[in-house]
Amino acid sequence: MPSKNGFDSFSSILDAVAQRLGLSARLVEQRIARDWVDIVGEQIAVHTRPEQIRGRRLSVLVDHSVWMQQLSFLKPDLLRRIRVHTGGEAVQDLLFRIGDLSRIPLTCPSPSAAGQGIAPDVEPAPHLLREAEAHTVRIADPALRERFTKVIAKALVSTPSTPATDR
Repeated sequence: MPSKNGFDSFSSILDAVAQRLGLSARLVEQRIARDWVDIVGEQIAVHTRPEQIRGRRLSVLVDHSVWMQQLSFLKPDLLRRIRVHTGGEAVQDLLFRIGDLSRIPLTCPSPSAAGQGIAPDVEPAPHLLREAEAHTVRIADPALRERFTKVIAKALVSTPSTPATDR
């Protein structure tokens, strides 16, 4: 958001860049995955994993058909919780499907970052660095390109709760 002196905040610049690069939905996916237990509660989180957002629909893996039936009744409340947590309309619908939860680990924020909207001091995974590099190849300055790549990758690991748009 522009300040009184006409300069944009670093946060608003990064939000605009993420949107322009098509990373907004991916950032929302990562935020939902990171905070899944806080969003849906421990009992539901044990039996579910958020998978991906496609066309404003969040796919959720469920470990058993009984849980899938129960979640269909809870769908409006879960959607509301997700929207409140992400601060926007990035998720319009939920798609529940039976799947193997072991392939998607349940992640929890670090105690120092929990509820504070700050990224934990962890090195981004190599696949996130590669994904971020794909979006920074046009930056001519090597030092700036490397730093911006790390910022984007770290944002993919842990992002503050700001509204995001769909892919």
